[in-house]
Amino acid sequence: MAPHTDDITLTELDLPQDLIRLFRSFGTLSKAEKTSVQNLMKDYTDQLANHPEARISRAAPSGNPSSGSLPQKDRLETKLSALQSLFAPIRRLPPEILVEIFRNYLSPVLDHPTIQLSPTPRTLGSICSFWRTTTLSSPILWTHVSILGEGDSYMEPDVTARHAEGARLWMDRLGQLPWSLSIQLDLHASSQGPSRVPLADVLRHPATTRLRELGVIADAPVTGVEGQTFPALESLLVRWRQTNHHMYSLESVFPIVPKLKKLVVVNVITLNSFTDKLPWSNLTHLFIEGTTFRKWRMIIGLCTSLQEGCFSIEDPSHHIQEIMSSGEPITPAVLPHLTRLTFLNRPPLQEDFRELSFPALEEFNIVHGSSGLDEWTFPPTLHAFQDIRRLTIAGKTEVDLPTTIFHLLEATHSLLELRLDINCDVDQLFKFLMYDHSKVRLGLLENLDVSFTVPSSPDSSTPPLLILREMLRSRSPEAARRSGSVPVLQSVAIRLRDPPVLLCDIEAACRQMGFLNGEVNIEMERPSVPISSITLPRDSLGGYKHWDDGLTDFLLPNGSLL
Repeated sequence: MAPHTDDITLTELDLPQDLIRLFRSFGTLSKAEKTSVQNLMKDYTDQLANHPEARISRAAPSGNPSSGSLPQKDRLETKLSALQSLFAPIRRLPPEILVEIFRNYLSPVLDHPTIQLSPTPRTLGSICSFWRTTTLSSPILWTHVSILGEGDSYMEPDVTARHAEGARLWMDRLGQLPWSLSIQLDLHASSQGPSRVPLADVLRHPATTRLRELGVIADAPVTGVEGQTFPALESLLVRWRQTNHHMYSLESVFPIVPKLKKLVVVNVITLNSFTDKLPWSNLTHLFIEGTTFRKWRMIIGLCTSLQEGCFSIEDPSHHIQEIMSSGEPITPAVLPHLTRLTFLNRPPLQEDFRELSFPALEEFNIVHGSSGLDEWTFPPTLHAFQDIRRLTIAGKTEVDLPTTIFHLLEATHSLLELRLDINCDVDQLFKFLMYDHSKVRLGLLENLDVSFTVPSSPDSSTPPLLILREMLRSRSPEAARRSGSVPVLQSVAIRLRDPPVLLCDIEAACRQMGFLNGEVNIEMERPSVPISSITLPRDSLGGYKHWDDGLTDFLLPNGSLL
């Protein structure tokens, strides 16, 4: 039988077949095998000692160099080097440790199922024979499958026949493990090209019954999985890259997913609780970008198991009718498990939240876009957030504090942590944050994180910095010692853009107020660096950022959709 292509060098060196078998296996050498290899190495060493001069053997056929073209001394040294590799430290690693190393190498792909990166199990398998054996026998390394295809509103999504066969072979290696699948669909190109296979045919593989997470990114309003059933799916991402599709049908683009727990939907303008028969009441994590307030209100009322939600509310689209339900009114809803709520773009706090209740809500995040903030002057809505403990508000557009944020802060009586990265009148902000015994306002505040730009002035004692010092003094250990009932800030982070004074002067003043080193952190923030909360979304899941957090963290701490 012809030698394996990866072993051709070993065969040409005339090594015994039982040794070639050792090179192909990953197992450590037995005592008898070690003795045999060591004896052979001693024999080759002795031959080298007896043949110090190079002797050229007969030339090999042109174009196919072999061991015969090597000097005798070089052949012996090559054999010794090959045999020594059998004692390499990496071969002493237990297979499960090597597989874990491989997993760590592949983690950018395994942990971010919608990102296309270069490391694959095939890369590892091409290094040497026993690495190939290890990768092929380790289903855990094959638990993410990526399919690139084409699809639009008029033609069924498909993939090239070669890609389809590769995907099937990949799924064959999964064993019985749960796995993830990412599908990326571009618009159909020219009809000329390699033969193609319907995507639906590829998804009939038996492994789809164990599919745990699915991500679909498409240019056209399709997913390629419409109506398919995935009985074990727990996490689903659907993103349309464009938002201006003219829709002629309200048929659902979602698969049948009875066990779904986490759902991310971006730009799917047909999203509708009436037409999309998703298990809304089972969802624990929900992200929606690109829906109207009416649709959001209908959907959120059904998500009674929701723990974390992140939403971007937009105006109704003229491309599709605002069909909500069969005409039944929206009923009051209680979300007893919701602990974290985030609004992106335009938070709808000017709308009526009286029929919504979030009794367990602890963290509320607002990241507003170029439209800024509408007036929040509807007390029943603001009272829905009165028990939150942590509040983050970020955005580049200038904010009118008295008509927006101040109303919300007045309504939040239990706030412990406040983080602000906004463009506003800083005089107003620090005056509002100053502790006043006559007002029940932020009486429990412990942690403050504020980023702002100091108005340009040649005077080093600009009013905003004076007010900042007075605000800190009003919530300092020194003030608490004087009056005994002042809420003392436990940690303060102030980020100044182009400060007109030395930062150490402000920190020194804070120490005089009784703050310990580390409790107050004053630092300079360069305006050329974009604030982290306004990072624009990219095609990949990891591109969504709000404050110092990301959408991948919103789904799970390790950044995975699973």
